[in-house]
This record gives sequence, structure tokens and C-alpha cells, in this order.
Amino acid sequence: MKKTVCFIFAAVFIILSATACSKPAAPKSNSDFQYKLIGDGKIKITKYTGSSTSVTVPAELDGKKVTEIGEETFLVNPIHADSDVSEITLPEGLEIIGKSAFDGCSFQTVKLPSTLKRIEANAFFDCYKLTDIAIPHSVVYIGDNAFSNTLLEKFRIDPNPELVLGKECFAYTSMESVTVFPVKSSGGRTFACNILSEVTIPDNVTEIYDGDFYNCDRLKSVTVPSTVKTIGKKAFGYIVEDILKENGEEDSQEVVSDDFKLCGENGSAAQTYAQQNGIPFKEASDK
Repeated sequence: MKKTVCFIFAAVFIILSATACSKPAAPKSNSDFQYKLIGDGKIKITKYTGSSTSVTVPAELDGKKVTEIGEETFLVNPIHADSDVSEITLPEGLEIIGKSAFDGCSFQTVKLPSTLKRIEANAFFDCYKLTDIAIPHSVVYIGDNAFSNTLLEKFRIDPNPELVLGKECFAYTSMESVTVFPVKSSGGRTFACNILSEVTIPDNVTEIYDGDFYNCDRLKSVTVPSTVKTIGKKAFGYIVEDILKENGEEDSQEVVSDDFKLCGENGSAAQTYAQQNGIPFKEASDK
């Protein structure tokens, strides 16, 4: 009996010891960053604790490569908005920018490293001074609202054939013109609610997704090449207008713009979309 009890006690002790040893290590920190080891000798920065408004993210911490900036690492606290990051330098070797990592920061531009793979949802949301961005070929995912609600006037992208977009990645910006790029898939509304007046769709694009140009009320016409085989719901021509109800209350309604037309080839997806949505269609070769 004593042997049995001793055996059980020893087994429980071993299990408890193993459980204690398997607990994740507590986050480490230096003078400016909290971070943790995420395996394979890689570091994830979890919080910026410094006070400088000009920040260089290190390529290494504790002799290990920094590959990820975590969720809300530089998120601006509205109460202390005057102390947010106004200049940022990101290292080569960085692979992931986490959700809301730079939400609300005030830098005007940022150079994304050639090693970057993922830009998660809201990563640069509400960066109210951001006007320019270049997205490298290495990026295969851009999350929901990643660059929304910014002053982005232009962006450059070398699209990866595996690139997947979330929803409204470049919506609510200051872009007046844009060149569409091919993607593997998209959550739609990519350029919605912008002040676009010019859209270029190259021949390597085969699909326009749901609501990609929704409520772009300054857009008067778009020429769609015959290579585009699919146009999603409310991709073109739909805008939101303010109205006044009979009782005097203000409201809004969705309508098809009277000032918008699609151009393309007869028999194309553009012509089909125009006919189905009551949008004027003009053959691209017409003068």
C-alpha cells in the first residue's frame, strides 16, 4: 500500500513539474521595448515603452532576430496623442506587422522592409498623416482596414501572385487616382469611399471584387478591359446620398449615380454589369 501511495505521489509531482516548466516565459524588456521569444530564435516585440517620437525598431534583441511587431505595439492612446510616434524605421528581417500595431501614429511615410510577409488588420488604421506607402513583393496578406482612414495619396505595390486582401484595405483615404492590381482573393471594398477621379485597370486583372469602388462619388467613368471576367456586387456606380425626410430628419440612401458610366467591349463582363445595374455603357472604341 505504501509503495502504491509513493508511486502516485511521484507521478503527480512529475506532472506538476512538467506543467510548471511548460509555462510560457514572461515578456522581457529593455529600455524601449517589451518582447518575447516566439521560437526558432525569433523575437516578437509586444510593446513600445520608450518616450521618443522617432523610433528605430531594432533588427535584433538579445542576439535574436526581430521578425514580428505585435498587436497594438505602438497604438496611440488618445489621452496622450501628442506623444505618439511621428517617425519610424523598420528593420530588414521583419515578417509580420500585427493588428493595430501603428494605429493612430502620425508619421507621414514608412519604408516597409523587403522581408515583410503580412500586414494585419488595422495595422496603419487612422495614421492621419500617412500620405505615401510602397508595398514590397514579399507581402502575401493585407488585412481589413490596414491603411484605411489615412491621408494616403498614393501607394506603390509590386503584387505577389499569392496576395490576399482583407476588406477595405485602402478605403477612406485621399487617393485621387489608382491603378488596380491583381490579387489571389479579396474581402472587397478595397478602394471604397475615396475621392477617386481616375481608375486604371491593366490587362493582368481578371476580377473586380464586391464594392471595390463603392461610394466613390467623384468617379465618373471607368474603362474595364476584356480580361476582367468577374465584377462583384456594387463594385462600380453605387454612391450614398444625403436626403431629408418629410419629418425634417436627415438620412442617407444608396443610389446608382446618374453621372457614372462604364466603358468596355461589347459582350464583356463590364457590359453585363452595366446592364444588370442600370448603368450607362459605352463601347471602349467609341469616340
